[in-house]
Amino acid sequence: MSAPPAVEQVTVVTQPATTTAAPASTPTQTTTVVTQPAAASTTQATTSPVSETTKPVVTASKTLDDAAIAFDYKSAHLRLDVATTEEALYHSRRNAVSWKGPLQLEAYLRREAHLANQAFTRDGGLTTWVLLSTADASERKYLAGCETYRKRAFLSQDGVVKEVTAHGIGSVFVPEEHRGKKYAERMMEELGERLRTWKAEQYPCLFSVLYSDIGKKFYSRLGWVPFPSSHIHVRPESSSMLWEKHGNVEPLHMTDLPKICALDEELIKKRLQEKVQTGTAVALIPDYKTIEWHHAREEFLANELFGKAPYVKGARADINGHKVYAIWTRVFGTSDMINTKGNTLHILRILVEEAPIDVDSSDLHPDHIAGIASVLRVAQREAAEWHMHEIEIWNPHPRTLAAAQIVDPTSHLIHRDSESIASLKWYGNSETSVDWLEADKSGWC
Repeated sequence: MSAPPAVEQVTVVTQPATTTAAPASTPTQTTTVVTQPAAASTTQATTSPVSETTKPVVTASKTLDDAAIAFDYKSAHLRLDVATTEEALYHSRRNAVSWKGPLQLEAYLRREAHLANQAFTRDGGLTTWVLLSTADASERKYLAGCETYRKRAFLSQDGVVKEVTAHGIGSVFVPEEHRGKKYAERMMEELGERLRTWKAEQYPCLFSVLYSDIGKKFYSRLGWVPFPSSHIHVRPESSSMLWEKHGNVEPLHMTDLPKICALDEELIKKRLQEKVQTGTAVALIPDYKTIEWHHAREEFLANELFGKAPYVKGARADINGHKVYAIWTRVFGTSDMINTKGNTLHILRILVEEAPIDVDSSDLHPDHIAGIASVLRVAQREAAEWHMHEIEIWNPHPRTLAAAQIVDPTSHLIHRDSESIASLKWYGNSETSVDWLEADKSGWC
C-alpha cells in the first residue's frame, strides 16, 4: 500500500469580475483550499479490461484520483458528472502542468477563478465536468475532466436566421497516470450527448464546438467534424509611421467595444440571411461578453508578468467612407522579452461594413484592403510594444490575406492539420450538411 500523499495548501485570492486591474484599495477575498496531489503509488495499475460487473481492487488511498485503480473505459462504474467546487479546483490544479504557461501554480489558480467570474462564465455560463469512478459509493475518484462554455449562436436554414444555443468545449485533460485507458473517449462520448439539452432553457442547443490540439481523427470519430482551419502570420513592427498610412485610423479601447460587438452581430446575421438562401449554416456570436472574457485572460497575465495591462484592444479605419474594425487580444506564453516565441497577438475579429457577401480575390474592393492594412499596422506596433513574437489571424478572408501581404510581404496562408482544428458536432437532423461561418479566434475557449 502506498504512503498517504502530502497535503498541499494553496491560497487562492479572488477579485471582483473586471477586465482591468483592480486598484490597490479594491477589497479581495482570500480562500484557503487544501488540495492533495496525486499519490505516487507503488502498486502496479491493472491493465487488463475489467468487466462491468466486477469491482476492481482499490488501494486504501482516499485522494480525488488514484493511479492504482483501472477500469475498462466502458465500465458501468464510470460516469460523467458536473464537478463539485473541490473537483473543479482539482481539475485546474492537475491541468496546470499543460496550460499554466509562465504563471506559477498559485497565480494560475487565481487566473482560473478570475475567468470563472466573468459575465460570460457566471450564472451557468461555465461548467466543469469530471469523469469519475464510482465503484465505492462513498467516493468520487477523478479520472479526467473538461470544461464547457455556453455560447450564443445563429442558425440559418433556407434563409431564415434564428438564435440558438451552442457549447464550446475546452480544457480536456487526463492526468498522466490515467492515460492510455480511453477515459477521454468515454468522457467525450457522454459529454457529446449531455450537451444536446444542457443549459438550453431559453434557446435549443443544436451544436457544440471544440478546437482540437491532437489532430482530426480522435474527435472526428466521436462526432465532431473537422472544418478547414488555416491562419496567417504578420510580423510585429515598431516603426512610428504605422499609425496613419491610409485615411483616418485610430485605436480602440474597451469602452468602444460594446457598440462594435453589437454591429458585428448585426453584420453576421445579415450575411447569413443573404448568403445562405438554401441549406444550413451556423455562426457563433462574438458578443461583448465573449470578447471581454478574452481580454480578462490577456489582462490577468499582463498584470502578473509585467505589472501593467494593455489598453489598446483594436483599431478602426475609415477609407473613403468604408469603415473597417479589428479587435485583438494578446496571449503571453513567456515573460522573456528577448526570446518571445509563444507570445502572440491574435486578431479576434475583423469587420468590414457594407462588404460584398461573396467575393473572390479578383473582385476585392481596394478601400476594404487598404482599411484592413491600416488596422493591421496598428496591430503591428502594439505587438512590438508588448513583445509579441507574431500576429495571427485564423481563417482569413481573401481581402484580409491581401492586406496582410501589404504590411508584411512574407505573410502567407498556413493550413493546420494538428493544432487548433475547428470541429463541430451537429445535434439536428443527421443528414443535414452544415456550414460553419466566422470560425475565427473569437470562438476559441
